[in-house]
Amino acid sequence: MLSFKVIYIAASLMVGALARPGPPTGTYYAIINPQGTVCVQANWVPHPHEDVELGVKCGTHFKDSDDLTVDEGPPFTYKIDSDSADDFRRFRIGVDILCRGFVHTLPGDLYKFDYHRGSNTIVTTFHAQRVELKPGHC
Repeated sequence: MLSFKVIYIAASLMVGALARPGPPTGTYYAIINPQGTVCVQANWVPHPHEDVELGVKCGTHFKDSDDLTVDEGPPFTYKIDSDSADDFRRFRIGVDILCRGFVHTLPGDLYKFDYHRGSNTIVTTFHAQRVELKPGHC
């Protein structure tokens, strides 16, 4: 009888964990400056081993990242994981080169994402400012 209770509790915990919704899907964006010349974008890709592709538009230029993987922390909080650190670093360098005169990325930019299911928005940081991404494209 005791082993049945243990199995039941373990199964209940697994079902709860598996039933929890995953990361957001689709593309989210935010215009950064009033002129509309700088925009950031996160495309949550449906590939099983990749999670997000980042992009920054500056003027007529657009720099996108390779597909990056994320770690999930507290529910609906995602951070670029260590396996994608080099690709993420190359993306930031590419943005800095391509967007010279528009923006210069900072270490925490587009690194952590808090998904708000109720409003279907994602909060991240860009240029040391809180940025709310909404569904759509730059």
